[in-house]
Amino acid sequence: MIVGCVFSTAPPEITVEKSWVHASEGHDVELCCTVHGDTSSEMQWFQNSFLLDPTERRTMHSVGEQYLLTIRNFQTSDFGNYSCVADNALGRTKKYIEVSGRPGPATFLSPVYSGYLDNYNLTWNVENLGEEPRVNYLIPSVSVLGLDNRLVDGISLQVLDGMRHDKVVRL
Repeated sequence: MIVGCVFSTAPPEITVEKSWVHASEGHDVELCCTVHGDTSSEMQWFQNSFLLDPTERRTMHSVGEQYLLTIRNFQTSDFGNYSCVADNALGRTKKYIEVSGRPGPATFLSPVYSGYLDNYNLTWNVENLGEEPRVNYLIPSVSVLGLDNRLVDGISLQVLDGMRHDKVVRL
């Protein structure tokens, strides 16, 4: 009878909350990987394929199955691709998290169809931290085919706040 031993039955499995994280210089950033299954897995963090060690600004700790990398006072040199790697006797698993200073991808909030015959309100959110975002739109002359098959030019644009944007196409 064997007591107190943990046997690996499968390679570790990893999930990440976000595969893309927006960061801003001077702020704190926390990355999270969850290792499922095997509790005997060894977890390591990498930045741009280089193994990370704890520093004054960078700490690594775990809470249950979650492994957290916290970077305080984020700097330009901290931007890049991070990976969390879990190893056990049966294999290695890796997941990637990109940390970028660019605003995040747009998440569209508008319904698929407009409730109006003469306009469509396009609304989206963009994740952005740090200073007040600068919103610039280059809107060339736009031709829209209306419901009556007429070509109509014109777009009006409204910035509702720092992260939510509306674009209304008048038909």
